[in-house]
Amino acid sequence: MLSATQFAYPTLTQTRLNSTDEGPRIPIRYVESVSPKASPDQTRLDRGERRRQHISDGPVPKTTLYVGNLFFDVTAEDLRKQFEKYGAVENAIIVHDARGLSKGFGYVTFSTVQEATEAITQQHGGIMEGREVVVQFSNTTYRSMADQKPSRTLYIGNVPYELTDQDLQDLFDDIPGVTDVRIPVDRRTGLPRGFGHIDFKDQPSASHAKEVLSRKAPYGRKLAVSFAKRKVLSPEDHLRHQQKKLERKNSPRTSGVNEVRGVREVNELGQAEQKEAESVQEKTDEQKQ
Repeated sequence: MLSATQFAYPTLTQTRLNSTDEGPRIPIRYVESVSPKASPDQTRLDRGERRRQHISDGPVPKTTLYVGNLFFDVTAEDLRKQFEKYGAVENAIIVHDARGLSKGFGYVTFSTVQEATEAITQQHGGIMEGREVVVQFSNTTYRSMADQKPSRTLYIGNVPYELTDQDLQDLFDDIPGVTDVRIPVDRRTGLPRGFGHIDFKDQPSASHAKEVLSRKAPYGRKLAVSFAKRKVLSPEDHLRHQQKKLERKNSPRTSGVNEVRGVREVNELGQAEQKEAESVQEKTDEQKQ
């Protein structure tokens, strides 16, 4: 079983879960981040007049809206709930960077232009999670996270803040092949930011987990699960990455806590990574010669 003390939202940069004496560690890490403060109001114009002027000066009307200046823990589900009062929301997404972190903006698509226009009239300059948001017709195209190519890493969003160690145990109980779980936390509050990343030993394991996790709704919140972007590493960077993972896995600081599941799979992964790292090193040495 997982130790509850490991989920007390640490002040350190990261905390990971370890295994019992029967197997290796499957790390679950809390990674600190700092959310920026809300921007001050930059104008004294009447809010209603500002919104009307904003619509007339903005891009050509369409069904998709750009929503900017969002607090970085706002999820796609939060965005949907905020805008569905103005019409039928067909899609709502938050745009993330290569690490899976929110870029502070997203897109909402309505069924009609009239609904989208009403949403701008009511929401532009309004307050969401303590920040004054920018809402306008989208003047560019976007790519949904659901369109990401399959990889060994999953992005998991809409994670309940009250998730406990037992909840995580249950969440991954029927999912094999997990090698690393990262849960970002806000450095100022110590609370999770509502999303994380999960690494698997291979892409088929990640695909299976995506199907399983997409059907789960802890505390009534349906998880948003998609493949995360993976950077293409040079042989040297790949070698350093593999060596760091091995060092992290064998670190004395990670002993004495429990695994989630997949003990044998992680053992095999560690051996495979070692061989892969050695193979990459040999190729690198040959190229240098």
